[in-house]
Parts: sequence; structure tokens; C-alpha cells
Amino acid sequence: MLPKIKAPSYTAAMLAGCMMIGLLLLLPGAATAQAANGTLELKVINADGEPIDGAEVRVNDESIDKTEFNNDLIEGEATVETDSDGRFRNASVPVGVKNITVGNPGDSEFKYESQYHESVAILIGETTTEQFTLERKTRTVTGQVFSNGRDPAPISDATVEVTNITKQQRDLIRNSDSLRQTATTNDVGEYRIDIPTSTGLNLSFSRDGYKSTEVVIGSDDSGEVINNLLHVLENQDGVVFGTVTVDNNGEVPVSGAVIKADVNPANWAQIDEADISDTTGSDGAYRIRAPSGRHTVIVESETFNNKKKEVTVRPNEANETNFSLGIRQLQIDSVTPQTVQSGDTVSIDYTYSGQFETLNFTVGPENQPIISQEVDDAVSSGKITFETPDRSEIEDGNYTITLSTPRRTATDTIRVLNPVDPEAVGVGELGEESYRAPAGDFVEITTGGEYMLIGGDRPSDNSDTITQYLDVLYVEEGSTTINTRLVGTAVSSDRAYGEGVKSYAHSIGADSEPRGDFADVSFTGASTLAEFRRNLGIDSRATPLQTGRYRLLAGENGRITVDSGVPRFRKPVGRSNLILTQPQLEAVNTYVLPPESANAEDVAGPSDDATESNTIAEGERLLIEIQATGMYGATTDDPTVESIPPAAIADLLAKPEGVDMDLSTWYYDGSENTEADLQFSAVSPSDVYVIPDTTTDQWEDETVIGEDSLISGLYIVVDTRGEAFSAPAYGDVMQFTTAYESPDGSRYLYQDTDAGTQPRPFDPAIESADGVEHYPYFGATDTTVAVNSTVEFMEPSIQYGRTTVDGSLVVPAETGGQILGSTTLAPGTQATIQLIDQSRSDPELVTIDEVTIEDDRTFTASADFSELASGDQVTVEFYTAGRLPGNRVIDRRGARVVEDINNIANYQITNFSGTVAVQQRSSLSEVEATINNTGELTGQQVVRFSIDGKPIRNESLRLSGNGNATLDLSDQFVTLPVGTYEYTVRTDNDEQTGELRVASPESGTTITSEDTNTTTTSSPLDENELPGENDDESDPNGLFGIVGVSGRDVALGAALTGTAHVLGYWT
Repeated sequence: MLPKIKAPSYTAAMLAGCMMIGLLLLLPGAATAQAANGTLELKVINADGEPIDGAEVRVNDESIDKTEFNNDLIEGEATVETDSDGRFRNASVPVGVKNITVGNPGDSEFKYESQYHESVAILIGETTTEQFTLERKTRTVTGQVFSNGRDPAPISDATVEVTNITKQQRDLIRNSDSLRQTATTNDVGEYRIDIPTSTGLNLSFSRDGYKSTEVVIGSDDSGEVINNLLHVLENQDGVVFGTVTVDNNGEVPVSGAVIKADVNPANWAQIDEADISDTTGSDGAYRIRAPSGRHTVIVESETFNNKKKEVTVRPNEANETNFSLGIRQLQIDSVTPQTVQSGDTVSIDYTYSGQFETLNFTVGPENQPIISQEVDDAVSSGKITFETPDRSEIEDGNYTITLSTPRRTATDTIRVLNPVDPEAVGVGELGEESYRAPAGDFVEITTGGEYMLIGGDRPSDNSDTITQYLDVLYVEEGSTTINTRLVGTAVSSDRAYGEGVKSYAHSIGADSEPRGDFADVSFTGASTLAEFRRNLGIDSRATPLQTGRYRLLAGENGRITVDSGVPRFRKPVGRSNLILTQPQLEAVNTYVLPPESANAEDVAGPSDDATESNTIAEGERLLIEIQATGMYGATTDDPTVESIPPAAIADLLAKPEGVDMDLSTWYYDGSENTEADLQFSAVSPSDVYVIPDTTTDQWEDETVIGEDSLISGLYIVVDTRGEAFSAPAYGDVMQFTTAYESPDGSRYLYQDTDAGTQPRPFDPAIESADGVEHYPYFGATDTTVAVNSTVEFMEPSIQYGRTTVDGSLVVPAETGGQILGSTTLAPGTQATIQLIDQSRSDPELVTIDEVTIEDDRTFTASADFSELASGDQVTVEFYTAGRLPGNRVIDRRGARVVEDINNIANYQITNFSGTVAVQQRSSLSEVEATINNTGELTGQQVVRFSIDGKPIRNESLRLSGNGNATLDLSDQFVTLPVGTYEYTVRTDNDEQTGELRVASPESGTTITSEDTNTTTTSSPLDENELPGENDDESDPNGLFGIVGVSGRDVALGAALTGTAHVLGYWT
């Protein structure tokens, strides 16, 4: 297919030509043979602008689809060719639209592709000039490139390029993606390249690592493909040398490292395996040979991390490349979990910065591990898992985990804490096998025997450590509640261990000899508990009891001995364990309740009447749910109380305990920054009521905190009417935050005491850091954690579902009528709606009691309104009991009684103009409509006029019940082209459509197009805005000129000036 080019001036030229023919036909004797011809001049060049001679020219009429080169020559000429200047001229070409072809496909020596121009106009007596730029013919060369190695292999990424092609020759080749003068060989060494015909050219072959060469391609005019041209490249090489040293210490050489170039010697002549690798000596030096180009050089060492570098090897040169290696590191990244029971699966994540063939894994002492294995498929980063052996095969205690390669070792530990096995000590079970509760909180345990030991056990038989707490309890059969926050501190036995239990350390003192209830107690090798502790290596508590296991052992009498370094009764009668879990601070959630005292009966526990919410209206109750453990032992002495006094919370926050609770304004809606606040000190429970959660219902998994927890959270109920609460401004957002504080780098510690003295519980030895206190159950690397919840403070308000324009409530005069609405009030709020008429002796008309606010804060009130008369104007009040002091009313407004609730305001269109005939530039006063409000009450709607689907006038119209008004378009004038158009008048309730017939004016120029109409400007009516009275918003979108309707000033101006140029149509 020949390339086609369409003449750009076809339309204008033909129009001029047709006009010329018409004029000539009017002249006598003009129809001559010569008058039907025109002149055609052609210029034929190549892409470099040089003339092309010998190109044949063929011309055909456009009506003949001649796209091939077998067109006829111009009439009367045997051969038509361009001259040496590339020009052609013929003055006898018949008039008409022609297709022209230039080229010479029959001549194999002609070096250019043919070209075809279509729709060239030949005009009477005129000269038509066309230029043809012909593209050079090309031929294709394909081939394959190989190496000269011992095993010749295809060379990929070699560059093949025509090196002696001139810019002129390059430009003469058509610009196409399929024609290339530069190519890159593929994975099998193949390439394809295009060159001009009739030209002898050189092809250059090059690639890194090989010597570049050229071959000559002879001239050929056939244009055929030259296939399978094979070429072999000879490789070149250079030397890479340098030293290998220790990372961060370049003066220490690395010996025995293997250096190797990542190449295949078989692909390269004169290079073998010995050339490309070397081993460093004591000086760390190496020297290898590698092909020229860019290659990867790798260093491997058994002691150091392997390393690789990209190196550019210059042929026949020495290229220096030095390496610094880091020492291999083996490390255990994590052990999960670290406290386990028999049967638990333990996962060990590790990394190793080197390579290894073997990785050994053991658990336990080196001389007698409980687990020992060699890891299969060991990698530099992996995971090892094992199952903790059965309790019959493993003792409780700490165990060392060891990973080792031939040169590196890494260790970590796990702690085995199985539930107590009573048979293992030959005594019966003491209540439960174990009791689990958060550190710092309360736990109830079973007591037994006459005396009990708490603590003092050894983590494992081979460990020199012992649990750093030991006390002797005098008990009776039954149970007791332990405050784990106070155990071991300077408080009474009752506060630490519960009523009826006596503690040696808490009652008579650890440095006192046995007396009173402990007169029968004796210690092997010691006269006091303090001395016995020192012999065992147990010091005074430096912190409150932390997470972990504490043994509970019951004895028949008070004789205490030591067995394998662990204290025990000579006659034990039962055993269990106290397991303290890590305290948790999980979440804060907010709920709302209707107005009432904070300690009202409906919040005696987690209330079903409360609604989770992020908004609260003034006067309601805010219920704050705190999901947390680990602070109640410092808050109260009795975990069974129904409520905790607010003063106890204030006391907790005042202690240096690292616990913080705060209510503040998080977002200010107005310009005044009113701060919200909540006080716990010196307030009444009716204002702030604190309820301990004695269940674990807040927690999806109770084992996280311990199923024996006595308090697992708090509920704080706040009466926002009370003195404890400081309200922000309406629209402000409050935030309640609970935090456990801890500065980085230090932890909570008691004051130093000797083994016979108990530290004060809330007198830490360490000061706060920049105001940040230390939570007792965080370590030195732990930092503050906080949870919070936000709630918006709102004004109590009502939004009725059916109202008039002025906001009055619409009430149906019917039995079972309904009042609908929504509110900001809390779900469950009981409200009253009352309709009153103060002009009557008995003003109360209708009262609806027990209006309930639903969960979505909507309400529906039903009553008998049939005694009310349509048109009555009364007052409606919405109020709730006890909302605000001295003000029960939430909303007071007028109400209108209607007969038909479904026909409050109904805008119907009457007296519609229908079909209207007008002349251009005349007024549209005949387009009119009467709007009737057939409803009972005043309404306000936008009446919309449109012509041909485009808005002309929007007017906000207010009509009283049964009122009407007539609107028209008398101030609009027609500038539409002649024709018939549809116009529409529409309200919210009705729509009428008519026909507008536009005729030519009796005088003046007829408007024929809308394209040059003048556009007027006006402000659009926002349908969300309701003006106070009837507002005429003509041209709501500034479109009068666009749709052919003009304002009065434009049209009248045109009429008065007569010949003035208005809208582009008058002359």
C-alpha cells in the first residue's frame, strides 16, 4: 500500500474553482477545451532535501480508487518523469480532484519508495503545487554472534551497529520501529539490523570482554533479507588484584579467604579455572585474571562474612579492588514464649551473618541437655521449634538454649513453670493447682494446714538462684484474699493477706524470734525469719511482687527445714502455686446514660441501659469503661466492695504509682477554649460513682490476665450536672486518658532496707523523671503506655420530622396521629411532649407521657389529636425530668394543626399558557402560569421555567394555604433561531410542558444561529437557601444568551437603535 497524503486546501480550492466555473459559463464562448485545464507542478525530494530525478508521475481522477502504481499516465504523454532538479510541470491537466502517484517501482535501481497523494484539486487556469518527499528503500541483515572460547557459545548483549552510514543515508530511511541501524543480540546471540539498498556498509560488533571487529556488507538493490550472518568475537582479559582485611581495622589482613570472579572459563579463550580464583596468604593479598568488562568478584571466608563487588576489568591492565570483611555473627533474635509449661511449643528465631554446613541446637546444661539435635537445612535466617518435654522429664526452672556452628555460639533462656504436681512432693493439692491473677491486684487462695509458706522455691535444681521472697503465714482452713501490691511491705497482715491470716514478716517482724501465733515455728540453722532468709540468699523486696510463680506450701506444723537448698515444712500437707501475670492497660470506652445521679440503681454494675457513644448532651451521665489490671491493690483494701469511693481514685493518682487518669478538652469547636475537667477528690458518689468490674467480661481471653482476677476493670459514672464535672463548650470534644507511666532507662524501686525490715509500699527510692512517674510493674526499658477515648459535648436539642417553613411543628388532627423526630439526647431518655394553648382557661390540650428515645436517638410519639381543629395554632413543649436545674424544657415552639398531614403545602400549576407563538426579539409575556397552594399551610417552593431543557427563570415563591400567584416571562425577549421549542414550568409537586413557536420578525434581520448570542450574568439560586419572601432569580445560570432569551435591557436597546449591532445578527 502506498503512503497517502491528503491535500490540505481541498475545500477552499474547490469552492473557488466551482465559483470560477459558474462565472465562466455565464460568459459567451467561454466553454473552450483550454478553459477546462489547469497546471500541475511537482517537486520531488528525499529526506535530506535533495532533488530526485527519474521519478514517474501518474495522475487519476479521485472517483477512481487507484491506490496501486498501475495508474494511467497523464493524457497525451508516454513518459512522465521528474527532471534532474526533481521537478515536473504540466499545463494541460484536466480540471477536477485528482490522485497523484510518484515513484518508479519497475526500476530496480530506483532507490526510493513510491508515494501517493489524494484529493489534489486542479483548477481552471490555476497552478497547483505539490511536494513529494520520498523515503529510502532498505534491506535487512540477520545473524548470530559467538565467542571464541573452548566451547564457543552465543554472546548475548553484544552491540551490532552500522558504522559508516552517513547522516544523509540514515535520514533517508523511514522512521519506523521495525527499521534499526543499531541492534543488541538476544539470549542466543541473534540480531536483526536494517541498512539502505545500493550501499556498501560496515557492521561493527562489540561487547565487554571482547575485541571489537567490523565486517563489510556489499551493495545490493534487491531489498532481500540477508540471513544467518555468523560472527565470532575474540575475548580480552585483565588482572584484578588487591588485599582482604578485617572490617573497621584495615591493618589486619584476612588469610585463607577465597577470591573468585563469577565467570565461566569455558566461554573465554586463554582463561581457565585457575586464572579466575586465588586464596589470600598471611598478607591478605590476592591476584586473578578475568575477561575485560564488568564482572562480580566474590570473597568467601569461614571466619568472616562473605562479600561481593562489581568490578570493571580494563583489558591488558591491572585493576585494584580491595575488600574488608566483617566477623560472622550468630544470634538468637527471639524465643517465644519464654515462660512455658510441658507440652508447649517453643519457637526460636535466629540469624547468622555467614554461611555454615552444620548448626547444632541444645536446651539445658551442656553436660546433660534435655534436647540436642543438628538442624537440617540450616540457613542464615530461620526458625527452630521444639516441644517442651513432659513434666516427668523436666523440672521447673530456667534452661539455656544454645545454637552453635563450628566457630560461633549464641544462647538464650526459657523458664519452665508447670502447675504444681501434688504427688511430686508427696502431699495433697492445696485448693487449685495454681491461682492466676495480675501482679498488683487481688487474688483469693485456699488455705490449709496450720502454717503456709509463700515463695522461697528454686527455679531449677541446678540453679543457684532462689525466688526473692519468703514469708510464713499462720492460717485456718478456708480461704483468704491476697493484695499482691502490699505483700512484703510495711503494712498489717490483714491488708496484705486478708482478714484472719497472720504474716510472720507483717505482724511480728522478720527479724523477731518466733512468738505469739508463730511460737511453734522453727527454722533450721536460724533463729529468725530474717536470718533464715539471709542463709538462703533472699533479700528484702526491692520492688513489689513481679510477674512469675510463687510457691504456696501448707504444713502440719511450723517446723521449717531446707531440702537441697529449698525451704519446706517437715510435714507438708498441700501445695499450689500463685502465678502473677503482667498487668494490662487495654482500652477506654465511653457510654451515655439518661440524666440521673451517678450512683442511681441502673448503674449498680455494667449497665444494660448504657449506650456506647462518642457524643453526650449536657445534663446526661457519662460512663467511662477502663479495661485495665495492675492498679487495684494500690486503690482499695477490699476488692468485694460495690463501689470504690472517688477519694480512693484521687489518692491513687496522688501516689507516685505511675497511674494517671485525666479528662480534658481535646478539640475546641469555638473561639473560647473552655477546658473540660473531672475531679475525684472531695466529691460525692452521686456526682462520680466508681464501680469495680468483678468479672472478666471485658476481656475476650481471660487467661491474658488470669482467670482468678478479682477486679479486671473499672466503670466510672459521671453526672455532668454535678460539681465534679467541668463542662466544655457545646461542640467541643473531650478526651479521657488512662496511662501507666515509665521513663526510659529507670524503674520503680523501694527504699533500701535490711532483711528484717519491710519497705514502705508507696515511697519509692527513685524520683520521677521530668514529671513522669514509675509504674511498679515496668522494667528499665519500658516506657509509658496510654489508652483514651473521645466524646463530643453537645447541646440538648430536638429536630422534628414534619415542620412548616418557619419551623413550627405540624400536628395531624386525627386519632392515632404521630409526632416524629430525632435528638441529641441519650437513648433510653424518658421525655414528655405537651401541646398547650395559653389563651384557654385549661391550657393543656394533649400530653404524651413516656416518650422514649430509641438507640438511634429517634422518637415516635402517638396521641389522639382529633379534638384539635385544623388551623389551630398552639405551643408544643418537649421536656425531660431532671435534665438541668430549674429547666426541664428542651424545646418549645409553635405548632400548626392540619386536617391532612399529607397535604400541608401543595403547589399545583393552573392557567398554563400551553402553545405560544412569538417573533424573534419579542417579549415572552404570553408564557405564564398560575401557581395554587392547595395545601392547608403556607409553603415556599422554587418555581422553575426552562426552554429547550435550559433554565430561564427560578423564583422562590411563598404562598399561604389555598393562596395563588401568576408568574410569566414578560421581562425576557426571544433571540432563538426560527423553530419550535419545548418549554416547561415545574414545582416540587407539579410540572406542565408547552410549545414555543419562534417566527422571523416582521422587520429586521432574521436570527439564524445561537453561536454569537450575548450572555448576561446573574447570581444562581442555591436551592438549599429559602429567601424570606418571593425572590425573582431570572437567569439562574447566566444562560439567557446561550439559550436564545435576552433580558429586557438588551432587547429594547436593539429595538431603539434600529441598525445597532446586537447579538451579532443586525446590519
